[in-house]
Amino acid sequence: MEKMKFEVPPVGVKILDSMEGFEGTPVYNGVSYCDAVRRATLGEEVVLVPGSIEVCMWSPVVLGLKSPESDFEKSLEPRVLGSLAGVYVSPLSRFSEGLEACLEMLDRGLLLGLQDLGGAGLS
Repeated sequence: MEKMKFEVPPVGVKILDSMEGFEGTPVYNGVSYCDAVRRATLGEEVVLVPGSIEVCMWSPVVLGLKSPESDFEKSLEPRVLGSLAGVYVSPLSRFSEGLEACLEMLDRGLLLGLQDLGGAGLS
């Protein structure tokens, strides 16, 4: 059986402490974080803010857009600690100089754990 190859452009993710500088970026109003990442692989840039993920029940907690309330939500890992203004998701090529993506979450100590999310399109 022949192996299939998928060419997916790298996607960058930036945790936002404020919306300054991202006011003109479209706010994602969709189903899930994974769909926002998929859209970024197609060239879109979006900002996830509290309330912009309609269906994915636990993504807002994992992304730090909502404080965990139940014991189950408190047990979710990996999880960005604290509440944030938003999450910028974009093709990596759209990140301007001085705007760092991905591993900044590790550098800032915002993750409790890290795993390969495979299908989420993270590079």
